[in-house]
Parts: sequence; structure tokens; C-alpha cells
Amino acid sequence: SASEVDDHDIWQSSVLGFSMVSVDEASIDRVFHKIEEHIESLGLAEISGFQKEYLHY
Repeated sequence: SASEVDDHDIWQSSVLGFSMVSVDEASIDRVFHKIEEHIESLGLAEISGFQKEYLHY
């Protein structure tokens, strides 16, 4: 899933959140890497930070 999660009132900035469920971290890393590459390839925004958090249950 994807959502704008912060900076709602700042037109020059956006914080996007993505979530994914999988049985292994490697598949999640591949998907998130493709998301990051796609956003950069559009040339519409600069990614100033990228952080991941894994929750294990």
C-alpha cells in the first residue's frame, strides 16, 4: 500500500509511506528498490531520504 503520510500542508514537500507483507526481507528490498528507482526516473521529485523498518511476527 502507499500513502502520503506527512507534510500535507507544504506544497514543496511530501512524505510517502509504503507498506508490504512478505515471508522474506529480500523480496521486500527488491520491490522497494524498484519503487525508489521509478520515482527517481520520473524526474518530478528529488528523494531526500529513504528509511525502512521491518516488523517480524
